[in-house]
Amino acid sequence: MFGSASAKTLLNPFKRAMISGFIVTIDNGVADYHDRRRDVAANPCFRPVKACRTRTRWFLSLGCAFLLCVQAACHNEPLVVFEDAGGTKASFRVEVADTPGKRSWGLMYRNEMGTDEGMLFVFPDERDQSFWMKNTPLSLDIIFMDTRGRVVGIVHDTVPFSTRSVGIGVPSRYVLEVRAGLARRNGIVVGDTARFKRVPGMF
Repeated sequence: MFGSASAKTLLNPFKRAMISGFIVTIDNGVADYHDRRRDVAANPCFRPVKACRTRTRWFLSLGCAFLLCVQAACHNEPLVVFEDAGGTKASFRVEVADTPGKRSWGLMYRNEMGTDEGMLFVFPDERDQSFWMKNTPLSLDIIFMDTRGRVVGIVHDTVPFSTRSVGIGVPSRYVLEVRAGLARRNGIVVGDTARFKRVPGMF
């Protein structure tokens, strides 16, 4: 078998959302603390009710911060988008295998993968690439693309755990693995163009 995208050093939207969310959480917690002290000092009977309200608001703030983080992460994931003259055909959220270790490990031992997910293999140069399915329980479609992102070949419905090498006999530089059947289901064919979004070092 020939996975995660390398992190950027700049402050990306995911980090900004995390920081903003936790600042909101801390601010709310401090405000609640001072409100509680003031109310308890005025009337000790407020203690149980105010404590409950404080906990509720605290957990709501944490929930909002978490949702902000999830939303930012979703908008910051690497994507491979397939297009033809008629427009967009399909979009896949991808893990990026851009080192020898990641490419060698690939999707081995994976038992699940969503219909909008895949693994993108990035090679240093364009050449005839081959793959095998050793230790890979999933049947896959393997989509081969040249340096410009043009689809140059597709291997459909690989055999799980097979040690037979498969390829297309044509040079490629980028290879996307998705669940078996998705290439045909989305009408992806040779000649389509792939755009790479938020994939480090790519167009």
